[in-house]
Amino acid sequence: MQQSMTPIRSQRGFTLLEVTMALAVLGIGIMSIVALQTRDAMYNNSSRRQTLAYTCAMGVMEYLRSLPSTDSQLNPGTYSEDDLEINKDCKDPACKYEPWKIDNIKVYSIKWTVVQNADVVNTKKIDLEIYLESEKNKSGAKPKSTITFTRSNASI
Repeated sequence: MQQSMTPIRSQRGFTLLEVTMALAVLGIGIMSIVALQTRDAMYNNSSRRQTLAYTCAMGVMEYLRSLPSTDSQLNPGTYSEDDLEINKDCKDPACKYEPWKIDNIKVYSIKWTVVQNADVVNTKKIDLEIYLESEKNKSGAKPKSTITFTRSNASI
């Protein structure tokens, strides 16, 4: 019995080149998914910071709206979170309202500017800006959140 050394054409299979190309395509696909996940995590973190900054700005805005129109924090000028007198008489740290802190760590810087509103009589225009604490001193730093509102000079 003599065996022939010629390949049998009826056998089907993949060549080494085909397998290598398939693995390369699969690898590129997996790397793309990993890159998307990384970018998604970055955008998620940015979105979280933006939401927290907006929540902080809204809290400070509500505080400023609750003040009497004669309060010194509503005089024309520029102010920061150091000028806020929220619960300043409270000795218990649990009752301190400091929306610019997370877990007692200062995360945001707050700045607001009060000007007499030229468009509407007896009102003040207040521009409130929230910055990331880590970025506030960088040149060209943009606020994470900005709110502009009008406050009546009349008592509430």
